[in-house]
Amino acid sequence: MLSRHIRMAESLTIRCEQLSSRRHSDSNLPWNATFFQNNNDFAHPMELHIIMKRIFLLTAAIALFSACGDEHIDSQHGHDHGTSMSQTRWTDSLEVFVEHDQPAHPGTVTFTTHLTRLSDWSPVTEGTLVLYVRRPDGSKTGTASDSLIGPGIFRLSHNFASKGRHLLTLVYRHGTFTDTCRLGPLVVGSENDVSASTDGAENAGISFLKEQQWRDDFSTAPVRYQEVRTMISVNGVLEAPSGRIVEVSAPVNGTILPNNSQFPSIGGQVAAGKTLTLLSPDPGNVEGLAQVRAEFMNAKSDLERVQRLHQRGAVSDKRRDEATNRFESAKAGYELLQSSSTWTADEDGTTLRIRTPISGFIEDVSIRPGQRIEAGQRLFVIADPSRMLLIANVPAAQASILKDVADAWFSVEGYPDAYRVSALNGRLIARGNVIDQSTRTLRVAFEFDNPAGALSFGLFAVTRLETSGVDSVVAVPRSSVIDEGDGISVVYVQTGGESFERRRITTGRRGENYVEVTDGLTTGERVVSVGAQLVRLASMAGSVPEHGHTH
Repeated sequence: MLSRHIRMAESLTIRCEQLSSRRHSDSNLPWNATFFQNNNDFAHPMELHIIMKRIFLLTAAIALFSACGDEHIDSQHGHDHGTSMSQTRWTDSLEVFVEHDQPAHPGTVTFTTHLTRLSDWSPVTEGTLVLYVRRPDGSKTGTASDSLIGPGIFRLSHNFASKGRHLLTLVYRHGTFTDTCRLGPLVVGSENDVSASTDGAENAGISFLKEQQWRDDFSTAPVRYQEVRTMISVNGVLEAPSGRIVEVSAPVNGTILPNNSQFPSIGGQVAAGKTLTLLSPDPGNVEGLAQVRAEFMNAKSDLERVQRLHQRGAVSDKRRDEATNRFESAKAGYELLQSSSTWTADEDGTTLRIRTPISGFIEDVSIRPGQRIEAGQRLFVIADPSRMLLIANVPAAQASILKDVADAWFSVEGYPDAYRVSALNGRLIARGNVIDQSTRTLRVAFEFDNPAGALSFGLFAVTRLETSGVDSVVAVPRSSVIDEGDGISVVYVQTGGESFERRRITTGRRGENYVEVTDGLTTGERVVSVGAQLVRLASMAGSVPEHGHTH
């Protein structure tokens, strides 16, 4: 407390020096000359006198604190300056938070103004602030400041010489940028007249100071109408489309031969048609393969001879047709032998080349060189993860939404990103029509490109299904809603520049960026959109004493 008052004394001393240097020159005041008709309204000597008086009082207060310890003295009591007030206004670019007294009698009122950029919720660090005052008689006056007492904070003192209702306007300028903010009226008069002001003291509620807001990742957003698509959250799983996972099996009994190249291993990438390993068939299988080839070659040779004789008229049409049929039958058997997607035979049939039918990655190797294998035994598993299926299970109670489902978002365990199916060259491919009796769910399937092969088959996916219909509803950003469990959703409503309150709400549709609010909020209110958990923690820690930060 003592150090805070010392800093205040230092700040006032600096302000005194600035006013002394400007006392005889009004040329630097950043105001429009047409706005005023009387330059004498800038009462620099009066302001200088008041500041010198405050320095004296603060010096006395410092001595008192030195003798009495760190006891808090309430600034609202022990004098007749009136009630402490605060106002918060928003322009298109700025949040304007002003603290000042509600004067019971004519005199000087100090306005401590906090300016926050809405674009990134940071304090302004440069510029000029002007307070314009329209007196009860209609005349105009004003006070300007071109220096900040700290990041985002201007302090202006203005002498209100008469009782009555004064209209206040703040104008901030920086370079070519100008922003105007109309405050609530200030009524100078007896304590009974304070109610004539439009604002009064803002509700303290949960205290979260500007210095905290500017330091942390924080911002607020207005409650307003937004277009929201209906979305529901369901469970899902990533699966492989048909043909994207292939088991390569042994076509015949035999022995695995060593490759000249390195034997395949799990995780290796392969291209379609690549030889994985060599298989030496058992003798009986070799004879069978050789016989198929021999029958084909004999049938081919016989057909060629019969066609030559038929051209010379030496054989009948019937003989030619018989030779042709025999050749086609033998050819079909031989081509089947040669066209297998997983193996081919050498000319003599003594070696089979086991091949991968698809491009992808080796997921399993079940054999080793020299191993005896049997026909049908699994040798390798090849997976192509370039395309995937998202299978979502929709509860029967929400089955009616399926007819309007158009897109889906999903996130998976171990991956920080959320993915949108349509953004991954994806599409809806199937809607279920039969409810699973054990889970009471319907299945809906999407197919999409796997981004850079990052995802794996079998992962569980938290899925949000999005409908095609759009409605304009009262909504808040998704980030502002805290789900506390048991169906309770809350937001933190900004009731003043540094004050907030917890508000329970009833939610409706939940879209990609916004959540519909059916009860608990009205348009025009503002909620914490970034940093709601920080305000929640502040509420648990207890309130900060009024004016407990350095101004």
